[in-house]
Amino acid sequence: MRKKKWLIEILTAIVVVSGMAFIARTVRTIEVSSQMRQTEIEMAAAQTETEAETETSAVQSRMQTETGAKSEMETVQTETSETEEADQMESLEALLTEMIGGEDGTWSIYVKNLDTDVSIVINDEPVYAASLIKLFVMEKTFRDMDMLIDNDAAYTGSEEESRQKIMTTLENMIEISDNESYNELVRIESSSRSFSEGCTIINNYLQDSIYSETRIYHTLSPSNTEEERISSNRNHTSAVDCGMLLEAIYDGTCVSEDASSQMLDLLLAQQSRGKIPAGVPEDIEVANKTGETDETQHDAAIVYGEDTDYILCVLSDEVPDSNAAASLIREISSEVYVYLNPGTAD
Repeated sequence: MRKKKWLIEILTAIVVVSGMAFIARTVRTIEVSSQMRQTEIEMAAAQTETEAETETSAVQSRMQTETGAKSEMETVQTETSETEEADQMESLEALLTEMIGGEDGTWSIYVKNLDTDVSIVINDEPVYAASLIKLFVMEKTFRDMDMLIDNDAAYTGSEEESRQKIMTTLENMIEISDNESYNELVRIESSSRSFSEGCTIINNYLQDSIYSETRIYHTLSPSNTEEERISSNRNHTSAVDCGMLLEAIYDGTCVSEDASSQMLDLLLAQQSRGKIPAGVPEDIEVANKTGETDETQHDAAIVYGEDTDYILCVLSDEVPDSNAAASLIREISSEVYVYLNPGTAD
């Protein structure tokens, strides 16, 4: 009986050991299976990430290619536009050169497309300024406004009265091209109201400025002032100098933004409209200043075109027929407008 019990215990132990071994193997199998599954998941995730990176790289590559193509297309379009603009301006220059080529006297033309900054300069040289010299006196007046008020108030006794007087004198000088107003503003540059000293002050400024071909030497007539001069030279300027002053007004950088705005208003109120303004459509704004004598016809203008804003300055000196010269300036104005605003041509 004892032997049988012993045998049963042995058999039981074997069964327990075998069961534990089975359980251990099963657990190990599960662990291995779990590790394999985790590895498979990690490999799948890595593959997915790799595929995503590959796709992202491909998308980026396509985007770079598309961006490069777009940039190249824009560059080509820009170069094409610049080439067309250059060709257009060359064609216009050839036409304008032909238009003044057979004319007597000295002719100068300056055109600047204010949208592209491309310009044309034909025969730029200093000529008798006539009333175009008033543009530069206008700029200097605004630049020295406080000083001029003080200078004049020493005689009027009132700064406000002098301020009003100077603004009215500016209006008369630009809007109706009054010569005595020009003479007076030059005098007020001097604390002693000396025209000669005023000329010297303005010339010192011009000498240090960008206006290398503009100088002032004498009064303008007819006026209430007896002729005064500091030299036998005549007041002179050039198409380019006038154009640079007008462009500064257009940009709002002539003296200051506020001063530029006031100068522009004066030019827009100009009453002499028979040259450059007469060559453009009636509804187009033109800010201009003219100059004329029996042998001189000038006009310098900012033209606010329907498509393109531009500067046009046409100066003619020592011409045998002043009326014919004014007529040619109108024709030049018309041609320039059509070239720079082709979509508005009839």
